Amino acid sequence: PYRFSTRAQVEGPAIPSTSFEATGVVSRTGVVLDRFDGYALRGRINGRGVLSWSGNQAWNFDVDAQGLAISELRPGVEGRVSAKGNIAGTGLSAAAPWTARLTSLSGTMFGRPLTGRGEVAHRNGMFDLRSVRIANGNSFVDLNGRVGTGALDLDWNVDLRSLAVVLPGMTGTLVSRGTARGTPSRPVMAGTARMRHFEYAGVLTLEFFVAKGR
Repeated sequence: PYRFSTRAQVEGPAIPSTSFEATGVVSRTGVVLDRFDGYALRGRINGRGVLSWSGNQAWNFDVDAQGLAISELRPGVEGRVSAKGNIAGTGLSAAAPWTARLTSLSGTMFGRPLTGRGEVAHRNGMFDLRSVRIANGNSFVDLNGRVGTGALDLDWNVDLRSLAVVLPGMTGTLVSRGTARGTPSRPVMAGTARMRHFEYAGVLTLEFFVAKGR
């Protein structure tokens, strides 16, 4: 086994400035990351994990991000976010199965509390969304179901009191609840959607819109 310690800084036009320190152990069977301390988005990211390149090539990483500045990713939107989660899987190919869990999300955005949780798993080209919920103040998005190239089985419940959370320059409210079945190329959708006072960049305006489908 070979114990390592490294320090680096990454900068580029399309990526945020990032610096990190890491320590761990490399062996013939894999690598153990004892500690990862990174600084990015004006916040801190800590992690640890294990990666095996023998057997079924199992891997597992824990991540704890603290005080990340949202404005670094979306200029003009003030707020800070902290998150804890885990991602684990087997295999190193693009088709390999993995599961990502967001155990906690907290912070503020647009001056309102930001919270979240949920799990996303990938296997055989299918993504499973389990109890995925993101909330910003009174606005929230709930998702459950499965999405893949050959199948679609999705439930959603959306209540956005301000569409500014979607895109810069967008205003209005959206309330929608429904299901999508079938396949992405031939979906069968049932549900309702109500939009009020919609405006986008001063170009498109819609005072009231209601849609129902089944």
